[in-house]
Amino acid sequence: MLYDLVIVIVVLVFGFLLSQRKKRRLQKKALLLEPFKNHFEESNGEYLSIHQYILKLSGNPNLKYLCAIITLRRDFCLSYLFGPVPKENFILTGQLKARVPCVYVFRKSLPLRHYGLKYTKKCLLANIPGYKAFGPLEEKHLEFIKKYEVLTFFISYAPLNIEDPADFESLVFLKASLPLLNSTEFIDDFLALFDNVTLESGKKFLEMKQGYKKDIEVLKAKENRSLGEKLASRIREKSKTKRK
Repeated sequence: MLYDLVIVIVVLVFGFLLSQRKKRRLQKKALLLEPFKNHFEESNGEYLSIHQYILKLSGNPNLKYLCAIITLRRDFCLSYLFGPVPKENFILTGQLKARVPCVYVFRKSLPLRHYGLKYTKKCLLANIPGYKAFGPLEEKHLEFIKKYEVLTFFISYAPLNIEDPADFESLVFLKASLPLLNSTEFIDDFLALFDNVTLESGKKFLEMKQGYKKDIEVLKAKENRSLGEKLASRIREKSKTKRK
């Protein structure tokens, strides 16, 4: 009994020391986001856990808001046994004050699933090894990706999934490895992407909006079908696949 009690105490002490160490490390990494505050009027930081920190920012000439999220690697996680251990990363996500053309850039090894890709053509001007690019990317976007080699970057007013509600406001999303924040130029270069933006054309916006409404109607029609109709549809789809 005494031996078991000692083991429990040792485990608890070890867990406490480990969590304190992780907390201090996260606090240190959170300081990398401090330069963002120079570009916004209001900011609010919050530790979501000992592995994750979020900085919420608002009051910027070009962005309604921006959230910066740092995620550290967990010390013990069962999912690590069944796949690659994820790298420590950070995410920047926010909303622009203007509606701009949709652009998407992502690593070929990390395919992006986004509804907006359905209405966006491949960018022929982008020639970045290891990346796929869609939409009318400008030179500043291409230079930014080449310089920083982010994992995923997009600006889109289309919803992420067809099931998501759409307000058609331009959202920005960036995901990258955590060491990138050590660059003293990164934050300024990122925010500079939203200076002097090109506005989306009314024709392209209408095309996206009407296409979304039609896709929603089709989705609702599929959901309202009876079980027999759904089974018949699956059989037809399988037969078409076999013919191909």
